[in-house]
Amino acid sequence: MLHMKLWSNIKIHNMQHRILILIYRYRGLTNEHLRRILYSHLKSDIPGQKANISKFVSMLKKAKLIESSSCYPYSRELIHNLTKKGVEYVKENVIIDPKNSMAGFNDEICGDFDAKLLSPSTGYIEHTMLFLDFVTRNKQFPVRNNYYAVQNYTFNQQISSSSTIKKTASIKPDGEIMIGEKVWSLEVDTGHERFSSLLGKFTNYKKYLDYCFEENHKRAWNGIFIVTKQSELPFEKDIRLHTILRAACEGLQHYVYDFPVFIFNRKNEYSKYTLLGLLKEKTDVLRKVDISIPSKVNPLIEKRNREQQKLNKEKHREDEIHRSILEGLQKENPRLEQKRNQQVRERKLIEESQKEELEEVKRKNSRFWGLGRYFF
Repeated sequence: MLHMKLWSNIKIHNMQHRILILIYRYRGLTNEHLRRILYSHLKSDIPGQKANISKFVSMLKKAKLIESSSCYPYSRELIHNLTKKGVEYVKENVIIDPKNSMAGFNDEICGDFDAKLLSPSTGYIEHTMLFLDFVTRNKQFPVRNNYYAVQNYTFNQQISSSSTIKKTASIKPDGEIMIGEKVWSLEVDTGHERFSSLLGKFTNYKKYLDYCFEENHKRAWNGIFIVTKQSELPFEKDIRLHTILRAACEGLQHYVYDFPVFIFNRKNEYSKYTLLGLLKEKTDVLRKVDISIPSKVNPLIEKRNREQQKLNKEKHREDEIHRSILEGLQKENPRLEQKRNQQVRERKLIEESQKEELEEVKRKNSRFWGLGRYFF
């Protein structure tokens, strides 16, 4: 028997409750996606599972808690998203805590979004569906939607040969994935982006990583996890894989050595490697497909080292000047003391001389007044 609750005069079954939260979490889901999440562990027949999902979804649509749109031409499925009313229900039945680092990775804690913001992007339906296909087929990896993943950063833009201005930018992956205890940026590649667009995406990551280095800011991600379409091509013939790797090497540059790039869904012999692994062990393989090996030198570290050396030299020079002044004072002190002593002695002699002269005057005056007694 299904359990239910009454909300705003609507009977909500426990399975419908779960469906509403799942749609809030991933922004949109089809019946097939819901079936994979809720029933794929069961041994019952798949048509029966889908029929159950369809029944629950129909009731939610009738209650105006969800609405649906077409997935054409990707599939004949309908993708469901929450109405304003559906969002209100979810917010009353989960913990809304945007500041929680785990918000969005499970059904209990979520961020604070409205219905318009959560509406899935049907203009790029293939991209949306590839993301949802991945998260519903790989449930062992917690995933959250892209609204949790936005990171703002600043960078210096050159406006002339001698001046720069500080500008603000942002980086917004397609989502985030938790692997073990580490969060990775999640990017979805449908295979349609040109090399220049991919290069711009990786360059944006580099700018963000530069910002983290310069501002001593903790990176939001351990690396980049890229979901692609399924491919069983051997490495040497996998042109799309070469394009992604080349863009990553040119865009990320030296960061490829400490910011791993992993590409999922490629079935060739090197699929177990991150880009870092290929750079460490298979540089010959990369060179064969015209992928340049990035330098390991970080210009920002080099710049910081040069600035530190300059500061050290300036401090050493200041220390030398200070030491020289002290030595000069130490040499000057005995002469100054001797001069002061001489001045004291001379002052004493003058004072003694003046005192004697005064005494002599007094004696003369005394004799004069003594003689006066005989004349007056």
